[in-house]
Amino acid sequence: MDKKVRVRFIWFFDNRSVHHINFFKDLFADRGFAMEVISDPNDICDIEFINVHKPRSSKLLGLLEKVVKNPIVGDEDSSLLYPDLYNPRTKNALNRAWFTMENVRPPAQSGLLVTLSYDQNDFGGLNLYLPAWYLQVGLFNPVKLDYVGVESNALNLTKPRSPINNVNRKFACSIFRNAHAVRLLGINALNGIAPVDLFGPIAGSWLESKFEVAKNYKFTVCFENDLYPGYVTEKLHEAYITGTVPIYWGDLGNDSNINRKSFINMNDFESMDAFVDYVRSIDNDTYAEIYQQPFLNSIPDVSSIQDRLLKVL
Repeated sequence: MDKKVRVRFIWFFDNRSVHHINFFKDLFADRGFAMEVISDPNDICDIEFINVHKPRSSKLLGLLEKVVKNPIVGDEDSSLLYPDLYNPRTKNALNRAWFTMENVRPPAQSGLLVTLSYDQNDFGGLNLYLPAWYLQVGLFNPVKLDYVGVESNALNLTKPRSPINNVNRKFACSIFRNAHAVRLLGINALNGIAPVDLFGPIAGSWLESKFEVAKNYKFTVCFENDLYPGYVTEKLHEAYITGTVPIYWGDLGNDSNINRKSFINMNDFESMDAFVDYVRSIDNDTYAEIYQQPFLNSIPDVSSIQDRLLKVL
């Protein structure tokens, strides 16, 4: 591999960013390019990826957010927290790509090579679809998701799951951070069937491994923070690979890669009552039929992203 691409990542953070950066490394390697990560904001780089997570301008506000359980600036997924224009004030970036793992619309600004977002609209050719689950599903190589506690391999996810004995499993768990209204309403409704046990920051705890919790349950309730066509984060994929049947709320839009028979989507029902009645009606045979479904109908094609990023090299 004698070709090299110099890349700088701006405003990337937390443990998930490791998987995001590794995804781009594998994306380039698949086309024969070795990715060199440039950290100096003044150094020359071929492509600069700008994330939406711009640091807070006020240090005092950042400190307040750490001590206040409900930050006064609102929830992180609110578009109001993000600027209309992105200027990281770096130098010598030959090309810039805008990238988001939040449900934020791409910026209408000039000078961008491409925007990578949850939007399935290409906005005149500028935008390409890149949902969060693409980055951690293992499109090129198996990915070990430490905080989930299991490995993901896209090829394996196209195959049916082996049957399990769920006799001793409890009804459902939910692992989340944000007290989103629809999520809480759905959990409250499902509690009418059997208790939904809560874990994660919402319950005052931080888990080392989601799998170690989820393996004791038949279902994982994994609602998105928003209902928007194409906004499919890591939640659905992670619930599946922990060995449960996901109970989901989200909108896949026109993405046909995910097998819609492998989970239950509240968005498919006319009412919450109809949704709960269906979950209540699931017997062992129906559960086994859903559980054994492969997660993927097909492996996502990211060649258009590769073409766009590498055409400038």
